[in-house]
Amino acid sequence: MKIYISYFSTAFFNFWLIAFYLGFSAGFASYIPILALLGAILLFIVAIPILIYNSRSGVIAGLLACLMLLAYGMSTFLGVIEDGVFNWGILILTPFVLTLISIYLSLNVLVGKKQVPNIPKDKIIRLILSSVPTALFILYLIFYGEFWNINEFKI
Repeated sequence: MKIYISYFSTAFFNFWLIAFYLGFSAGFASYIPILALLGAILLFIVAIPILIYNSRSGVIAGLLACLMLLAYGMSTFLGVIEDGVFNWGILILTPFVLTLISIYLSLNVLVGKKQVPNIPKDKIIRLILSSVPTALFILYLIFYGEFWNINEFKI
């Protein structure tokens, strides 16, 4: 369950941070946030449900999605330490730290001596655990999808 909670919180907070920054800006300045947004969505609605039903494949998908988030986390990390002072801006490093924890847990399962995550065996609990992230993302699209300007994402 550790890796499930790690993936869930990593995807949720990274998605929130990117959407928060997009709300205050005129659009993305580079492709790194777009890649991170795609990584957060893949982690949230693809890797977590796969993790519930097929642990090893879910960990691999989660690791790939977390690696997509890593470049954006590094850029926010460099932006925060560039100030040279300790202030409340350090809190935006929380998604980056969660990404590093998720990568560590994924690599520990794949390469280390850790066993695959112990997910509950009950079918109803599995269904609930796998459908919560997807349902949250669908609700987000229903309520806020009309505010997304698709023209910003054209390459």
